[in-house]
Amino acid sequence: MKASWIALAVLVVGCGDGGLAPSVGATPQEGSGQRPVRGLKQVARYDRLAVPVAFAHDGKRWIGAVDHELVIYDGAREVGRMPVMVGGTDSALAALPDGGWIAGARVLAADGTARFDGWSWAHRYGRFGSPKASAISPDGHVAIIDGADSPSTCLCDRERGTAGSRAGALVRLTFDSERPTERVLIEHAGRRFQVAASATAVAAVDGGDLSVWPAAGDAPPVTVALGLRDVQALAWAGDRYLVATQFVDMDRTDVVVLDRDAAWQPAWTWQVAGNVRALRVRPGGREVAIAWTNYRATDRVLRDDRKVAVFALDGTRAASLDTAGYPESIAWSPAGDALLVAMVGNSPREQGVLRLAVR
Repeated sequence: MKASWIALAVLVVGCGDGGLAPSVGATPQEGSGQRPVRGLKQVARYDRLAVPVAFAHDGKRWIGAVDHELVIYDGAREVGRMPVMVGGTDSALAALPDGGWIAGARVLAADGTARFDGWSWAHRYGRFGSPKASAISPDGHVAIIDGADSPSTCLCDRERGTAGSRAGALVRLTFDSERPTERVLIEHAGRRFQVAASATAVAAVDGGDLSVWPAAGDAPPVTVALGLRDVQALAWAGDRYLVATQFVDMDRTDVVVLDRDAAWQPAWTWQVAGNVRALRVRPGGREVAIAWTNYRATDRVLRDDRKVAVFALDGTRAASLDTAGYPESIAWSPAGDALLVAMVGNSPREQGVLRLAVR
């Protein structure tokens, strides 16, 4: 398969202090002396409606998706803008160590130029091809993407027999040259994956089965039947653990932490009392931030939980707080000492971005 590269020019408009240079050595490594979270304190609120959100490389400024643009903020003040011309962005938004950005299924350079556009790449699978699931490693060197077609809803296409299908492939891409090195992992006629990528391995869950491939080479995957049902998210916590969420009902989501050193069997399983809306592993891999909601009503509201909490991998709750709006996106700072929480809702009070300091 040949990679389809897009020379996507992205215009960056900003003030002089809106540059995107990274802070060297900001991200702690696994096993570093990072202190456990003991509490969360709100230190700022920005009246901006932006989802998803991420910290910039310096750990001070932040970036949020506004419609089809990525907007860079210094506090509540806009200092830069990156229009994204093809498709939209999803919940994957993060700064890369070299100054670039992960924006959904795209890798952007520091100047906003698209190094890789997963949306255009997925067009090979059909007229309505798109990335159904994607993950890019924190260093930007490895990605796993499920590219697949989608049936057309146009009646004229149905009559012509060109309505498309759900066929595609799960592919690992390694960005080690001008064009990515590709390896097709699974060709399929229409499967649903949750995926995760690290610098050393990529993983996918399909139904109750987990498959893990090395980040390079042609070794076969390690495949394990987990017995899980509706997996909603998958994320690496360092190189040893994978964190998965399983939706049970509106009052319960199970968090399952899988251990590489135990043949990917669960090391810990614990519950969140609601529907998980966002999950982010803290830099260093020892803790996870989760945003969730739980709403029930009849002729009156019986329950309306809107919460953000930090948990140890074993499920111990280290800190939590209630939010005015529905938490839709969360992000750690590169040093793991702060959180961003993007809230949505029907009133100005419910809409905004919170900055939380870790204590």
